[in-house]
Amino acid sequence: MALLNGVFGGTSDNMLRDVRACLQEMSGAGADFPINAINTAIRKAGRSAEFDDFAVDEILALAYGQQQTFLALSLLYDDAGWGTMQFQQDHIFARSLFKPKELSTSGRLDWSGRRTV
Repeated sequence: MALLNGVFGGTSDNMLRDVRACLQEMSGAGADFPINAINTAIRKAGRSAEFDDFAVDEILALAYGQQQTFLALSLLYDDAGWGTMQFQQDHIFARSLFKPKELSTSGRLDWSGRRTV
């Protein structure tokens, strides 16, 4: 979600510093991963790494060719050979499957073209 939401874009040095500080505050080997502290630090910077309704809407609004579209689609693909294969967006899911007519037939859009899921 951090990648999809662009948490580390822009002034990433500051964000990395804040996340690193959260990790350094972990006490001992048996400590839980500080996800809440990290999410708090990210929120303080005006960003979000959480998976919520807003994030879902942002992901569904991605268009063909946008920087994060490949990442979003590749997360849906079961057999991604991460680091061993080069994929293109059309090779994960055909672009034609995302046209309003196709989505309407699949029950994902109502008659007006609005998302129903």
